Amino acid sequence: MNKNNNYIKLFQERCKMIPNSKWWFHESFFCNVLELQPFESMTPNTRLTAMLRALQQKCSIELLQESLKNEYEIYGTVYGRKEDFGANTLSAHSSSLASPRYFRKGDAVLIKEQINLMKAVTGIDKKQQSKSEEDTRKRRRGSWKTWYYQNGSGDNNAYYHRDLKDIADEFQHLFDDHTNLPKVEKEIRTCLKCLGFSPSTQTRSSSRALSIVTPGLAVATTTLNKDTPTRVTPCAHEMHVTGENREDLSLTALRQMNPDDLAFLEINLFPGMQSDASRVSHSEAQPINEFTELRTRWLNYFGTMTAASKMQVKRNIKKARVELIAKMPHGLFLPTEAQSLESWLIDGRRYTNSSIPTTRVPPINYNLSETPGKAELTAVAASLMRHILFAHRIPLHNFPDIMQCFAVLLLGRPFGLDEFSTGSTLGRHITKLDIIDWYFQMVEFSKYITALSTNGFPRYWYSSSDDSKHNKTDRHALAFSSPDVNGDPSYKTLSTMPATGKDADSNAEMNFNLFKDKIDPLALVMTWKRKRSEANLDRESDLDKFTKVSFWNGIQVDPLKGNIPLVLPSFNYDMNTWTTKTTFLVVLKEYLDRLNSMAIDESIKTHDSVEVSRIEGKYERLSLFVKLDGSTLLSGPRDKKRAKTSKTKSVFEFSGTDYHCVGKKEGMCDTNEDIDLTEEID
Repeated sequence: MNKNNNYIKLFQERCKMIPNSKWWFHESFFCNVLELQPFESMTPNTRLTAMLRALQQKCSIELLQESLKNEYEIYGTVYGRKEDFGANTLSAHSSSLASPRYFRKGDAVLIKEQINLMKAVTGIDKKQQSKSEEDTRKRRRGSWKTWYYQNGSGDNNAYYHRDLKDIADEFQHLFDDHTNLPKVEKEIRTCLKCLGFSPSTQTRSSSRALSIVTPGLAVATTTLNKDTPTRVTPCAHEMHVTGENREDLSLTALRQMNPDDLAFLEINLFPGMQSDASRVSHSEAQPINEFTELRTRWLNYFGTMTAASKMQVKRNIKKARVELIAKMPHGLFLPTEAQSLESWLIDGRRYTNSSIPTTRVPPINYNLSETPGKAELTAVAASLMRHILFAHRIPLHNFPDIMQCFAVLLLGRPFGLDEFSTGSTLGRHITKLDIIDWYFQMVEFSKYITALSTNGFPRYWYSSSDDSKHNKTDRHALAFSSPDVNGDPSYKTLSTMPATGKDADSNAEMNFNLFKDKIDPLALVMTWKRKRSEANLDRESDLDKFTKVSFWNGIQVDPLKGNIPLVLPSFNYDMNTWTTKTTFLVVLKEYLDRLNSMAIDESIKTHDSVEVSRIEGKYERLSLFVKLDGSTLLSGPRDKKRAKTSKTKSVFEFSGTDYHCVGKKEGMCDTNEDIDLTEEID
């Protein structure tokens, strides 16, 4: 907040001293006019950006939008190709690319015209094509600096007599009096100064290949008509922190830093990196993550930086880390990419500490918990202990004693009080691990079961449950199908809880609650349901067709007369009274409507003097009055189709070869034989 106010105050003070000019100011020159000196973490250009942001946020002034008027009559624009600007002292690079910004106060010429004038003066205008024009351009490139550095009358200078008049005539619309060469000369000098040109030996890489003021250069005065050379100060990237500025976080300073200090910065400036400060270290050295006065100053200084400077510091730390690790001889004892410097240094000191027995680097199974002075078992260690307990059927209360014995065997020393857990503590860790494992198992199970197979078919799972006695207690065991880690079929036990009851309803409710609590709802819908047999499907389909008048309407008269008595024997109709098919179907529809109503209405107790109250189910009731085996109207064509399909399948299975297929079905082929699948195969 204070920084923004300072920027605004500085702008208000300096802009009053800037005279109106018809020339645009390059941002490097504009920084000098505003006296924006380089800081360790900011170049003049980045400070200018911060000033523009402060004016926008606090005063609602947009200098880079000419359409928005402001009381200072200062306006800016972005123009031209990217240029190299000096970087701050925190950067490992000496420059950075950015599109230049130009500023004006009052009415100014077109920025494009001013740039074209500069190109003509310096001989870099590429629009000229003729040989004479090319010669002129080369001559100007070689002589304009001599004229410009002369800093006075050009009476004795060839450039003044040969080129200046031509330039004045070409750009006469930019000058007050193009015939007055001394005045034109002075205006051109002012134009070049406003564009950042200075009689300086320092250069900036640019497509212009000119001697240009680097960002960070200061001018001796803000008077634009002064012809004295500008005073050159060091660029921002050339400044180094000396004396009491010990908060230096440049790459050079980081390279010379103590490894512990570098590890401290890495841990505190990269929140995503796992800290090992809580590790129980056997090193006799001071903790790496210990706060000191200097380290505190570093963090405070980092907090005052801009976002861009913070990013640069982090890049510097990464580079310094790489260079530090590269110093290890023969590539020995190198940390992994994900390992922190802190962890690496702790391991190194543990390895070289002579007080540790021969193993030198024992595993650390306990971290300091959130409670001060308390150790907590790591998840990895708890997982290994769980495996040992279950694989070898070790009682939980015996495990701490066994661990202590193996510590003496493998480490040559007993565990300390903070290096092993009690049975009750270990039991809680196992319960926590089971919850975590189940969560990740269900995540993978849901992904697998809800995705289509490689052949595009849906996947289903099923369950199996039963009651059994265990320790004189009735228990309800529930398992379901699930792929193992290799994708092979397996079972997962969902529960072996004591049974809530011996009846089917209690077990079903228990299963439902377990599924609801333990399995993802998206996976629940993929439960496999037992399919009805093919015979049942055929039976139900035939019953539906025979009890619809639309089916019989499609049958010709003779088959109709012959099959009705066979299929519907209880249909009381005298075929001798037959008149027309239409009249017959009216009577048949009335009978079928009554038959279908009886099949679905359980309140109907009798039908055609037949007791149906004890018969449940639509198709069971219909089968009492519809005789499927009395007719082959439906079964005959279906059996013929299945026989044809079976024969075709047997041919392919017997040959083991793909055939060329013609007709309605086509397939990939390996032989020259053709089979017409529209014909019946004998």
